[in-house]
Parts: sequence; structure tokens; C-alpha cells
Amino acid sequence: MKKCKQLTSFVKLLLILFFIVLRMVSFCQNDSVKQKIDSKSNNEKTKLFYNSLKNKALKNRLLTEVHRLVFISPDTNISNKKPQESHIRFLKQKGKTIRSISFVRLDVFGPSVDDTTLIKLPWIEQVANKMHVYTRKNELKKMLLIHEGDTINPLLLSDNEHLFKESPFIKDARIVLLPDFADTTLTDIVIITQDIYPIGLIIKQGSLNQTKIGIYNMNLWGLGHLQRNLFLINPLSNEKIRFSEGEYRIENISNLLLSGGINYMNYPDNKALGFDLSKKFITANTKFAGGMSFQHNYEVVKDNDLPLLEDKYNNFSSWFGYAIPLSISSFESYNRKNLIISAGVDKIQYLNRFFYTQTPYLKPFNKTLLLLGASISSNAFYRDNLLFGYGPSEDIPYGKLIGCQFGYSFDENKKRLYAESNYSIGSKISNLGYINFSFEVGSYYYIDHFEDGIVKSKISFASKLYTHYYHHYRHYLNINYARGINMIGPERIIINDKYGIRGLKSNTLVGTQKLSMNLESVMFSPFYVLGFRFSTFSFFDIGFIGEESRIIFNQKMYSGLGIGIRIKNENLVFNTFQLRFAFYPLEPERSSRFSVDLSGFPSAGFTDFTVKQPHAITFE
Repeated sequence: MKKCKQLTSFVKLLLILFFIVLRMVSFCQNDSVKQKIDSKSNNEKTKLFYNSLKNKALKNRLLTEVHRLVFISPDTNISNKKPQESHIRFLKQKGKTIRSISFVRLDVFGPSVDDTTLIKLPWIEQVANKMHVYTRKNELKKMLLIHEGDTINPLLLSDNEHLFKESPFIKDARIVLLPDFADTTLTDIVIITQDIYPIGLIIKQGSLNQTKIGIYNMNLWGLGHLQRNLFLINPLSNEKIRFSEGEYRIENISNLLLSGGINYMNYPDNKALGFDLSKKFITANTKFAGGMSFQHNYEVVKDNDLPLLEDKYNNFSSWFGYAIPLSISSFESYNRKNLIISAGVDKIQYLNRFFYTQTPYLKPFNKTLLLLGASISSNAFYRDNLLFGYGPSEDIPYGKLIGCQFGYSFDENKKRLYAESNYSIGSKISNLGYINFSFEVGSYYYIDHFEDGIVKSKISFASKLYTHYYHHYRHYLNINYARGINMIGPERIIINDKYGIRGLKSNTLVGTQKLSMNLESVMFSPFYVLGFRFSTFSFFDIGFIGEESRIIFNQKMYSGLGIGIRIKNENLVFNTFQLRFAFYPLEPERSSRFSVDLSGFPSAGFTDFTVKQPHAITFE
């Protein structure tokens, strides 16, 4: 009887999902046809609507200021901006000689890199622009991959533009080529950058009596340095204010595109001090990458305020990678393939361990993992808008990555071999959208059997941008599968919140196998207040979780659906602000049927296809 009810609920949810998808496809198809027929009419109606609001506002000084704060004329041509490979627009100038390179630094608030036309700003944005310390030109020059006298390489220009845009203190960047009509062999390069306003606040509510308050600057003195300080405030304790966290980071050290930083943490039961230094495979032309990190830790592990373990330990990791070109193609991005050999070590060493109470799941063992890997990588980007951001152009990765790793792990109890393979691919599906797929499997080998094996797979899809009058829409789908194989340790996976069903919180939803699917539709609104853009969304999540011994669809099923609103100001460093309402048709144990979430929403995006630091697969 119980299985029958569960099957009936499952069928109902599948029907709901089917009709949601059917409605989405129907709407998109109808809207696409209508857009082809009436696109000019829609754009004209939209412009007339906003012009009428503007004309009414201009009749009153107060309304004029309100209009500048609240409304922005929507880009009615955004639906006509077709996504393209990011290097395509440089092809006409390939082979020409670079005569000069200059920079144009735009105000934080004001024109964009795609439209530098001056506009009248509200007074508060004018004040913010005057207070801002712009990124110094010398710091921007350090990020150049090209030099005067070089010949134009479209892919290298695309990589350099991506490097600027990926900098945490730059909102957007664009490279513009200005050909010399008198001498057609020469061209000038203008790099337009727009900073993000770098100062942000952190407010986190801890326990009933504790609050974390902090401030950070992503671009200290215009040098591209990060400084972050966090304080723990507890009015009821003897130490009412405690300096709890600090960080200082430099993104580009000595023109080597090397990033490094130091970090500090000081809580009563958790203290740490460490540093890190790293260089990524930033472009296909990067030959060397690597890094190292060290952190000294002190912690007291508790369960409901009952101390279980007090320990001190050091974490150390280091890695190195070398890229060997497999193909030489000047202008075909998909054919840029590299063979990358990498090696790494992860080590944890305990200096002191004191057990208050013996527990089976606490195993603080000294452990070292050595890894050697080989991968074939090809990575490039499409240029698009309104995918995961709210206005600036975005680089959407596509390409392939296939690799394998072999290693040796030894701790105080046993020595084991380790093997892993992975594959990922991303592409743009014509007239549909973007898709990204990954698969990885790894396991330890001990004596005569495999143990602590992990299989993970993920599919992510983002539809093309649909336009209905002055609103824009996208649809997103994510499918995640994870499974442990012969798990001998205490590790388990969950399906709560960001790990499966959004907003769901239950201590009983654990296992060694899970499957989750997340479907979301987002509408981007053209309205803004002081630069804050709005989007509304609806979602439907479904998931299964249980033990590895049973087929995943025979496990217990959970689901959630809801609506929400997100607010983002691309000019500021703050995360997206999100208000979400959710309902759970199949009520899980020890959890509510409803949830309301008010929180920051971290930046999202597709994973690229560059090789990173070697590590064992994580079970999550």
C-alpha cells in the first residue's frame, strides 16, 4: 500500500513536470514565431511606453529624479544580439601589426563597455563615482598578453579580454580594434574597462547572541588587492567584540599572473593561520601552472555543545602542471588542444589529538596523497548576455576535457593505490541553448579489492534567450547523480538545499547514492532602482536518496517547487540577494512542508575545461 501511494505521487509529479516543460516549450515556440513577425512592433511599443513615462517625469523636477533612479530604457535589441564565439569579431584584423595599446577606464556607474555614450546620472551615483579609486593603468598593463609590435591573433585577444573580465575587481571589459585606413597593415587597440565598486559589507547571524559583521575591499588603492576583515559581536560575553577573520590577497604578483594571499581565523573553538600561492592555466598558451598552500589549524569538535575532540594539525598541498600543444591552429578555437601533465601532493599532519569521548566517525589520522595525472584539454568561449549575470557580457565556456589520475595514499593505518578518470564536454546547441556534461569515477585499491569508490555525473542546460516585449526569459535544467561504491568510511551524501532540493532541511536525508533534478525558469525585468536589477523565477526540484545497494528509482523520493525574486547590482561586489518561497508536496521526516529563504545567492556559471589542481573526487 505504501509503495502504491509513493508510485502514485511519483506519477503525479512527473505529470506536473511534463506539463511545466510542455508549457515552457509551447510558450517559447509561440513567442519565437511572434517575435519574428512583430519584433519591430514590440520594440516600437516598448520605446513609446518608456518615452511616455520620461515625458511625464520631465514636467516635474522631483519626478525627474525619481525617473532617473527607478527606470532605465530597456535594450530592445538585446534579443537580436546573437551569441558568437568570442574571437570571431577579431578575425578581420588577423595578421595586422599592433601599433599602439591604450586604455579607457569608465565610471563604475554610467555607460557600459558596449555603449560608452554619456548619460545623466542620479546625484548619488555621481558621488559614488567621485569616491571610487580606479584600477591603476599599471595594474591593467600587467594583465596584457599582447604587446605593441605583435601581430593580431584573434584567439589571444579573446583570451586577454576574458582575463580582464574574470578579474574580481572588474565588472566588464572589451577590446576594440581601430584599423589604420592609411596603412592597412597597422591597427590600434583600445581596451575599455569598467570597475566594480569594490567595498562591501558582511552581516551574518550566528547563534541567538552572536553576529558577524565585516567589511572588505576587492580593489584596495586601485592595486587589485583584496582586504577582508570580519568581527564577531556577542554583547553577552566578556569579549564583546572579537577580530575573528582576516584575509589579504594579491591577484597579479610581479606580472606573472600569480595570485597569493594570507588568511587568519580566530574563533574560540576554531583558529587557523595560512597562506597560498597559485597560477592557473589561464589561456591555451600558458605553459606552466601550479601552486602551494599551508595552513595551521586548532579546533574543538563538538556535538550539541559537548566536546568530542580537541586537536592541532597542519594542512599542506602543492601541485605543478606543464602543457604540451597537440595542435597548432591560429584561428580555430575548438582545435586548440593541449596535453597537460600534472602532479600534486596533499598532506594532513596532526600535532596533537585529545579525545574527550571516543566516537566511530571521528578519525583524525595523518594522511598523505600523491597524484600524477595526464589530461587533454580544449577550452574556448561564447559571448552572450543574461545567462547568469544581469547585464554585462558573459563568457560561456565550451570545449572538452578528458583525463586520468593515478596516486598513492598512505596514512597511519593503511596504504592504498588510487585511480581516477574524468570526462567533460560543453557546447552550444543551435537555436536551443548551452549544454555542459561531466562524468568522473575514482576509487582506492587495497590488497585485493576496490573501496571508497565514487561515481559522479552532471548535466547542465541553459536555454537560449527568449524575449516578450521588454522582458527576457531563460530556462535552466540541472541533473546530478552521485554514488559511493563499497564505502568503508563514515562519509555520506545529502540532498538538502543546495545539494539537491532547494530550501529542504532534514537531518534524516542521507545516503550513499542520490539523483536530483532542478528545473528553473527566470524572467529578467528591465526595471532597476539605483542600479539594482530584478528577476523573478519559478522552480521544480525532484530527488532520490538512499543506499548504493538498491536501484536509485527504488529509493525514497522527495520534491519541492516554488517561486522567488532575485536582486542584483552588477556595479557592486555583493552577492545576488534572493527571496524564495518553497513548498514540498512529499513531506520529509522532521521537516516542514513550507520554507521561506532570505539570503545571498552566489554567482553561478558553467565549469570551464582547463586543468586544475589534482585531487581525489569529493563525495558530495
